Amino acid sequence: MRVSKPKPFDELIQNNIANQWKLMEKFKAIDEQGRYLHWDKFKRIYPENTEAAWLATKINRSALLTEIDIAGIVFSYAVPTSLQALLHFIDKRSGGNVGTTNFEGLSNVEQQRFLLKSLIMEEAITSAQLEGAATTRKVAKEMLESERKPKTKDEMMILRYYVAVAQRPINSI
Repeated sequence: MRVSKPKPFDELIQNNIANQWKLMEKFKAIDEQGRYLHWDKFKRIYPENTEAAWLATKINRSALLTEIDIAGIVFSYAVPTSLQALLHFIDKRSGGNVGTTNFEGLSNVEQQRFLLKSLIMEEAITSAQLEGAATTRKVAKEMLESERKPKTKDEMMILRYYVAVAQRPINSI
């Protein structure tokens, strides 16, 4: 199946200049539901006058573009208002606690011990899974945290990795 592409920006503008201002009011950078639609989905949702509507959307999106230069290659991206609200929510809620629990009341030494134990668990689980252990991360972590005996050879493999990693001296980690 061939993937279709919209016409180039210059060609779209030449063909639709008269009607464009009206369409720009209707077709913003995002749709009415706050979605940043890709061309394939856009043309299915708006089958009438699709190219003119797409042009209006592209013009509105171009006003939001920010460029960034990475090793001499210029990339551009747009952050519409719907995404800004989500980014703000993530920013506010995470506040430096991504992947951790509430450390309130724990000393620095206890916090470091907790993080080190979590990292050792993750390393053991990941290493065992890479070697072929067939179990979920959730089940493996519950087994290690509750210190229950392994039920399968895969869980035994994870436990052995965990014990081996935990026995390493701290300065070799």
